[in-house]
Amino acid sequence: MVNSDKAYNQLFAKRIKKLRLDRDLTQDQFVNYLNSKGLKISRTSLARYEAQLSTIKHTNITNIAKIIPHI
Repeated sequence: MVNSDKAYNQLFAKRIKKLRLDRDLTQDQFVNYLNSKGLKISRTSLARYEAQLSTIKHTNITNIAKIIPHI
């Protein structure tokens, strides 16, 4: 992974966690919401994204970004 991709991934992971916590949602609640909007993601995947243990696919970034304003 290129350094800029890594930095982008880290930034997005931090933002996802902050947005989730700002809305007082648990990981399960957030995942259920995303799944209800058509984005199939597991709680384990979300936890790994937030902990920066997994790389977030660009398609997931785009899809999550489209969904988040509607929470």
